[in-house]
Amino acid sequence: MPPVAPIYIHIPKTGGTSILAALGQKRGLHVPVQDPGFQKRIRRAEEAGQRPLLFTVFRNPVERMVSMFHYYHSMDLSRPRTQENVLLAHVAQAYDNCDAFWQGVDPPSLANASVMFRSQRWFFRKAKRPVEVVPFGERLADRIKARIGLEIPHLNRTRHGSPDEELSPGTMERLRTWMAGDEDYWQRLMVRSGAAPA
Repeated sequence: MPPVAPIYIHIPKTGGTSILAALGQKRGLHVPVQDPGFQKRIRRAEEAGQRPLLFTVFRNPVERMVSMFHYYHSMDLSRPRTQENVLLAHVAQAYDNCDAFWQGVDPPSLANASVMFRSQRWFFRKAKRPVEVVPFGERLADRIKARIGLEIPHLNRTRHGSPDEELSPGTMERLRTWMAGDEDYWQRLMVRSGAAPA
């Protein structure tokens, strides 16, 4: 059987650094999320006698945004409220037009938002191909190994907690309201991938 050539669509704040490092050691193929031109890479893999496998890591959208807060919070611990407001401003910009997401149209605000704050559905639409889902969670390293046979030791040492207590209740409520559609989409993908009961 020919070797698997993993082609990874990177979504920011989903363990990408560790995954990319492991893929680099295995000489795997990485498709950057900003320009998922993986069709050419798939052909290259097939021509090299490999079995191309497209995959990504899909994280709970609210947890992902809380991780964004920690990213900003770590840059300036003396101004936590300011950093929380920065988070809200970016998320509001990225989730300005939910109807456009469901219609598969990129709203103008999405083009201006940082890639870290765009809807995860935006990345999957750009891929224009079914995505192999590797859920993000406590056993992420085990799931990736089971899916593509890739060892990622760093992820076994990563603590996956629930640090949202550092965000105000009002902020958490707004995040969940903005991301209700993404959370529903995430849950359907978890069911489809077998990571959650139907």
